[in-house]
Amino acid sequence: MQAQTRIARLSTWLYWATIPALVLLPLVAILAVASSGFSGDTLASEFPGLQIADPLSNTQLAMVRLAGAIPFIIIMLILDQLRCLLAAYREARIFVPETVRHLHRIGLGLLALAVSQIVVRTVQILILTWSNPAGERTLSIGLSDAELGFLFAGGFVTLIGWVMSEATRLSDENRTFV
Repeated sequence: MQAQTRIARLSTWLYWATIPALVLLPLVAILAVASSGFSGDTLASEFPGLQIADPLSNTQLAMVRLAGAIPFIIIMLILDQLRCLLAAYREARIFVPETVRHLHRIGLGLLALAVSQIVVRTVQILILTWSNPAGERTLSIGLSDAELGFLFAGGFVTLIGWVMSEATRLSDENRTFV
């Protein structure tokens, strides 16, 4: 019983922390982009060492920002799934299909986040250098320690989701057997 109390207490605290994050993160992102996000100078500072043709078209600037929104949207979806998972844990619904679904979605979200960051960065670099003269365009594909961390975390959370799925199945089986 003490473990359930501990789980409920921490889940409640984390649940309430996710709600302001889900509201404030988009507001901060919108303010950041609105304040200086559509200037070539801002983009140049985000891609150091990259030779960017000057000036960039508004279409290029918009495409780079839209592409950059993809990982952010995935983060927001992961955070929402975490909020749903914590809501279930708060009510002591631990070994139920609902929580397994949320764990799977969080794991897959982390994997998608890692892949999207790699792909989006590559696409952004292509967009930014597209106006460069032939021979000066850049194709850069990289894997940072952050993406590697998200890949491992996503794989691990997905694995935990599968383990929880099996535990839930066995729990249901035992409940009907007795």
